[in-house]
Amino acid sequence: MDSSDFFEIPSDVRPEWPSRCIRCGREDPEGFYRFRSSHLDPRRCFNWLLNRARPHVNVPACPNCARVLSLRRWCERYIAWPLSFALCGFACIYAEQAGWLPQDRNARKFVRICIIFVCLLPMMIWIWFRPSHVQAEADKKICRFWFSNPSYARDFAELNKPFE
Repeated sequence: MDSSDFFEIPSDVRPEWPSRCIRCGREDPEGFYRFRSSHLDPRRCFNWLLNRARPHVNVPACPNCARVLSLRRWCERYIAWPLSFALCGFACIYAEQAGWLPQDRNARKFVRICIIFVCLLPMMIWIWFRPSHVQAEADKKICRFWFSNPSYARDFAELNKPFE
């Protein structure tokens, strides 16, 4: 995503959203696409263990578009990434069992890293060329938003200009 599609606003301010669907662009959608933001602080990434939820973000979206966006996010998080990591493990084990790994310890590590990279490459390409329509990260002071649609990003910036 382009850096111009990236915005920061204070965490204590509720963002103003353009009155159109984030996915299809239809004016005055009836619903919202609700998702949890990510944490900016890596020390807080395990807060779910302490039962501290990340902030929710409610983006205007048509009911059908909200379902599609939620399903995509769920499939990426709970199906595609775990399958990619499982593929990495199986590929490394198979290479070991088939005798494809060299005897040298450093070369063996390098080949395993290459196998993992090749197994994760399809997911990385998917995310690079098909980014999420909106992403958010939050900490105690700021919220950062990224948009894949430049016109939606411009409208968001116009509505939240006093906070920049």
